[in-house]
Amino acid sequence: MDAQSHQQRIEVMCRFILDQTSKKSTVHISIMQMVLANELDDQTDLFKLHNQYGMSERTMERLFKNAMGISPKTYQRLVRFEKTLALLKNPAFNNSGSVGHVLNYTDQSHFIKDFKQFSNLTPLQFQKNNFLLSESSAFISKEES
Repeated sequence: MDAQSHQQRIEVMCRFILDQTSKKSTVHISIMQMVLANELDDQTDLFKLHNQYGMSERTMERLFKNAMGISPKTYQRLVRFEKTLALLKNPAFNNSGSVGHVLNYTDQSHFIKDFKQFSNLTPLQFQKNNFLLSESSAFISKEES
C-alpha cells in the first residue's frame, strides 16, 4: 500500500514471493501442485479443491499460508486482479463495467472496491494513465510471460 507506483507494487510483491519461496521450510506437495497447475484460479471452489486433495479446509489454508504467505482466498483475489489488469489493457474493453461483468463481480461497486484495494486506483483512473498500461502486470499469470 505504501508503494508510489504500479511498478513499485510489482517489485514489492515479487520480493515478497521470492522471500517466501527461499525460506528453508518444506512446501507440502499438494500446495505446490495446486499453484503450479493453476488449479487455484479466481473461480475455483475452495471446498471442492481441499476435498480433492483430501485435506480439511483449515489444513489447506494453513499449508497454503505457510508456503505462499497469503491465504488461498487472497491468492484467488490476486489472480482475479491480474486478469482485471490484462482486460483493462485490452482496447476492446473500454468500459470497466464490462470488465467487471466478464470477471463475474456481483456489481460495479464491488469490482471498483476490489480493484482499488490492490492498486490504489479506480479502474477508470488506471485506464486513463497510459504510463501504467505499458508496465508489466504479469507477476502472477504464466500466460503473460
